[in-house]
Amino acid sequence: MKVTTLRKPAAQRGGMSANAFGGHVRIDKLDLFGPSLVGGELLDVASNIRPERLLWVSTIRDAVRSYLIFGLGRNGTSAEEFWFAAEYLLNVRAAKPETWKDAPRTFAETYYDDQKRRRVTRTVQLTEDNIRAMCLDTAWDHLNFPLALDEFCARLMKERRRLLASNWAQVARFLALPGTPADWERALVCPETPEDVVELLEYCAARKAEVLQEAA
Repeated sequence: MKVTTLRKPAAQRGGMSANAFGGHVRIDKLDLFGPSLVGGELLDVASNIRPERLLWVSTIRDAVRSYLIFGLGRNGTSAEEFWFAAEYLLNVRAAKPETWKDAPRTFAETYYDDQKRRRVTRTVQLTEDNIRAMCLDTAWDHLNFPLALDEFCARLMKERRRLLASNWAQVARFLALPGTPADWERALVCPETPEDVVELLEYCAARKAEVLQEAA
């Protein structure tokens, strides 16, 4: 999994749009201490609460939010967040090393050092076990959700398709896309590479420039 910086169109920067969450009024909220909705499925997150459980659920919640609402309007979700959410939710699996073997193994961690009394940054090296622990299938095995992971992902993509179809007029206007949701299935529902999303944004920017030129 390689890292690619995705540019977001100017229309996505700042502000909010009407119905930018596609009817999910509280899609960015998840009650960690009671039954909650994630991707349209009621999930019991209350049993056996542990710190790592809360972290896993928060990560899944944020990924679901970024995956579902990207492109609906100005809702604060970038193309880069959408790509990484799609990778985490649909593709990268601890049980499939080929999906993460090329992932970056180091990252910078900044924290406050009590002895030095200042913030310091250190480089952390991830092991293969670290990476496996960060994958969705690992979390799913520990969370005991009442739904198989494959079924959850299938329902999640179905919800994404529904949101795009029922709000296509505003999506097409926001991203300057012609055609139907089916024409943009790969880029907007199940992107296979960062380039799928990059090409979408490049088309979006070019089309918006054409529209401005035609209107001038």
